[in-house]
Amino acid sequence: MAVKRKRQHYVPQVYLKGFANITKKKHLLFVYNKENKKSFKCNIKNIGQENYFYSFQEAQVIEV
Repeated sequence: MAVKRKRQHYVPQVYLKGFANITKKKHLLFVYNKENKKSFKCNIKNIGQENYFYSFQEAQVIEV
């Protein structure tokens, strides 16, 4: 049985590490929210990911 991972990145963390600032063993990037027009620091573990991004439901049809 395959293990389903909840947090799946669509931007690899290894790419984000090249742009990040390292502080206390955390890789931080500045993120800009267009809706709120605010910027803030965020860990790369929380950027470029969604829950169950690559998982398929049984009802989904994939065209080949």
